Amino acid sequence: GLAKIPSLNQTSTDSIPNHSLVRFRGMIQDILDPEYYTGIYEEINKRTGTKVVKSAKYRDVVDIPDNCEIKEDARTMALSRIPVFCVPIPGES
Repeated sequence: GLAKIPSLNQTSTDSIPNHSLVRFRGMIQDILDPEYYTGIYEEINKRTGTKVVKSAKYRDVVDIPDNCEIKEDARTMALSRIPVFCVPIPGES
């Protein structure tokens, strides 16, 4: 269950692989302005022509392999998210 998901409160970020799901117990200190990003996109392999629809919902950067390109069309969807600035809960750190 939940114990299998690493906690940022107890684990160094150096030991957590990129693109991992993590937990953080904290207090929201500030709510930032909305961010708009390409949430759903189609990746096309230039050599094979294979098309794959992907999501960038939980990523800051989209990694595009060298042999692929992004096709912007009706499937490409812009999404928004509201980032928050969290701090450790006083007395728990």
